[in-house]
Amino acid sequence: MSLQTESGAPILTESHDELLTESESASSPLQAKATLTLRASGYLFKYCTLRAKATLKLTARQLDANAIPGPSGLNALMKIVTDPINPTLVLDQYLLLWFYAHPNQCQVSLQIDDEAESQPAWAWENPGNTQPAILKIDSAEIPGDGMTHRLRLYVRYAIAGKISAPTIFTLTGKLNPKDFLETPEWCGATLIRQGETFITDLTEVRWRHPGAVRIVAKYQIRNTAKTAWIETETTVGYADYDEDACLIEDVGTRIWVGGSNTRDVTFGVAAIRKNQFGPVQWAAQPIAIQQRNTNATQPTPINPDTATAVDLSEIQLQNQIYNEIRAQYPQLTNWNLTNTILSKLKLRIKDITRKGGAVTLDDLGRFEARWNTEGTKRSVAFSPSIGFKEGTKQGRLLTDAEARA
Repeated sequence: MSLQTESGAPILTESHDELLTESESASSPLQAKATLTLRASGYLFKYCTLRAKATLKLTARQLDANAIPGPSGLNALMKIVTDPINPTLVLDQYLLLWFYAHPNQCQVSLQIDDEAESQPAWAWENPGNTQPAILKIDSAEIPGDGMTHRLRLYVRYAIAGKISAPTIFTLTGKLNPKDFLETPEWCGATLIRQGETFITDLTEVRWRHPGAVRIVAKYQIRNTAKTAWIETETTVGYADYDEDACLIEDVGTRIWVGGSNTRDVTFGVAAIRKNQFGPVQWAAQPIAIQQRNTNATQPTPINPDTATAVDLSEIQLQNQIYNEIRAQYPQLTNWNLTNTILSKLKLRIKDITRKGGAVTLDDLGRFEARWNTEGTKRSVAFSPSIGFKEGTKQGRLLTDAEARA
């Protein structure tokens, strides 16, 4: 269809060809020429008419199709519909995509992982609407192997046999295999001990399942507005494939909402495979567990070294050594001698270590310089001797020979 003037006559080019619309193409480059005439009049010393002519030349050429960008606003969503009662049963899966263009003037292609690009059948979900147009692809199915798969969409304009550059959108999807989301055969829970002020509750959970499981607890908590109770589930443990029981401790602090009454907690287990969890197999009966206030005053910890522990400064240590030496050698009255010996000992150890060496003191340990694996940084380390280490563990004075005996 040609472009027309207001009077309905077609607009002609210089070669008297009709000027076509954008959706049509001509067999040759479009050219046109227009002549402009300027007339002006005014008061002059001598009356005359001003005339001027100008020529405006228009040349248009058709671009290559692949230089035209694809449709805008491309987006997509993978929908996987499962049975609400049996989540292992997939009822349907499809791909929804939308973009701003007329679908009948576009080519839609899909690529899953590294497979070849294909053009699937699609249905226009909102016919006539291109703001945006919504399409549904029923054949966009991903494998049910529990792995994440990539879906890449390409949408191109396809008009009069010409294909534009693609607009591309990528998304991912994952579908658990049917044989993976198995449910453990049985689960039961037994309360072993109720919690008290300073003692936690203890519950034994048992199950029958050949693989690893996640252990969960289900109970009610207050909603954010504190106006109603809602059910929640929380993970309380994990077990490997060769286990069939687990001790769960201190659930009482999880369920504390104030007061001292007991609250019902239901335990269950879910299968684990490929970092995914299957449906939960719940115990037949809930367990009434005593609430525990986490802010309760804790008992004073027992310190078995209270009667013997001593914290000395360097001066106090020097005084003790000096007194012990005076008790054995009364004639020694020079306190500075002890101070000098200790100072020289420290400085000598530090001097040898800073130069990359080591000092080993029997019945005490080894001071040494150590380099990192790259050989760019040096640090200092102290390794206690076996007598020092074992004697400290046992609370005794042991030499290295006694510790080895």
